[in-house]
Amino acid sequence: MSVIKPTVGRVVLLTISAGYAIKNHLACSDPSQPLAAQIAYVHNDRLVNLTAWDHNGKQFGVTSVRLLQDDEVAPELTGSSFYCEWMPYQKGQAAKTEAAEELLKTNQAATVTPDPSVRLVLPYGTPIKINGIPLALDHEVMVTTHPANVPLIFQKGDEPVVGSSDLVGASSASAESYYTK
Repeated sequence: MSVIKPTVGRVVLLTISAGYAIKNHLACSDPSQPLAAQIAYVHNDRLVNLTAWDHNGKQFGVTSVRLLQDDEVAPELTGSSFYCEWMPYQKGQAAKTEAAEELLKTNQAATVTPDPSVRLVLPYGTPIKINGIPLALDHEVMVTTHPANVPLIFQKGDEPVVGSSDLVGASSASAESYYTK
């Protein structure tokens, strides 16, 4: 996995030593749970300043915090030490993005299939059925459907709706105002 570019405002997980928590009067009831933090300043891809919250929600600032990147191993916490890292979700998203970019580079990306749907304008008075109840439109409506459904839309039993036969063929001059791709 490549380096995730840190930017101001991004959320990271801050891990502090017990000595740092005691020295700064921070609540850290479970050392296995990192603290929530947000990047306040970026020195470089591996060094940031943070605003963080202890386990009681008390806000504090930490400067020059090492940001673990790639698959770096977390350092052993001694004395008043600390480090931060990306959340697992962020690492997963970065890996997905990297894989997609790699796929695009190798031209193995899936081909995009064009949308075959057509748009039809049903004019005022067009007979329709909603839940089996026959109605006439009281205003013009645009609908989107698959081309295979166009003949079904303009069928009344076995007979086409009056004046609708032109709507099925895009070559008809009168159809152009009703049928668009």
